[in-house]
Amino acid sequence: MKLNAGAIIVISLVVLVVVLVGGPLMLGNLLRSNGDMSTQAPGEFTFGKSKRNSTSNFRATPAQVTANNTAVKFITQDKNEEAIDVLEPLLKDSPDYDRARENLAIAYNNLALKQVRNPRVALDSVWRSWCLAPEVGTTRQNLDALLKRLKINGNSFDERVEMADSQNALGCLYGAYSEYSAALALREDAVIRAKLDGVIARAKEAGSDDVNGAFFVQMAVKNLAGGKDSVTGKGKSSGSVISARDVDYGDYMAELQKSIKRSWHPPRSAQSKRLKVSFEVERDGLIRKGKVIESSGDAAADKAGLDALEELGKAAPLPEGAPESVAIEFTFDYNVWKQSQKVQ
Repeated sequence: MKLNAGAIIVISLVVLVVVLVGGPLMLGNLLRSNGDMSTQAPGEFTFGKSKRNSTSNFRATPAQVTANNTAVKFITQDKNEEAIDVLEPLLKDSPDYDRARENLAIAYNNLALKQVRNPRVALDSVWRSWCLAPEVGTTRQNLDALLKRLKINGNSFDERVEMADSQNALGCLYGAYSEYSAALALREDAVIRAKLDGVIARAKEAGSDDVNGAFFVQMAVKNLAGGKDSVTGKGKSSGSVISARDVDYGDYMAELQKSIKRSWHPPRSAQSKRLKVSFEVERDGLIRKGKVIESSGDAAADKAGLDALEELGKAAPLPEGAPESVAIEFTFDYNVWKQSQKVQ
């Protein structure tokens, strides 16, 4: 197709988002931040068994996936309470749905940032988030930041026990569970261990009645049951092990963008076009499952985008700590600007 005289073509590629298959990707301050506290970004998911928990045979139904992804949209719009209203009933009905559990933890974490002018209210939300996903470093950092604002020494065994005893007396099971666990992470103590076991027992006795936040303790115990020392934050939950959510994909995505651009051969056109595709990258860099999710309206342009992925075939291996595969949404922009004056 011939271009009109004076047309200026600018071709660009834009990476939109990368999400972990089987769990949400933490992107630090992507959404917004509040001083020493950080938000977390959720991830949308497709159907299938979680890859992060090999002991679980849970397979989400289409309705459950739809509900989860609806909540994700609420979180990205900073409507965290709406997301909670969707995710809590979903998780109570399907406690093995790890993806919903992690996104509910994110919703509570991000809600805490909106409540930070009242640190004790924010602390309540972070406790819930921690019980749902204690392995997430951002939540632990936000908990420490709130304690600092409250002039509580987060590294003091006695002060954490005092906080736990206070929450236990008030009947806040998740607050007591969080603080007793934090104290035990600082120092093993038979008396405090017994108090923690008592909180767990009360939560189990509550069953589905969710007395005093028993649901959050039940989820914490269920989530951490696979690790010997995970209740205290040691072992698989420690910072010495790289978490899939803590991987920095910045440099990797920049190189991947360059590689795709080298393989992209769009058809000539006099009109601007935008194409969005999705694909997965395996741990060894193999690219698969490429598909168009937003057509450019031009079959040739759509094909060129998919052909770029096929021609590339394999990218660099995923960064250290990445999961088995990541799902990526990628935008191809083909922009044409026409000069305002006529060319004779």
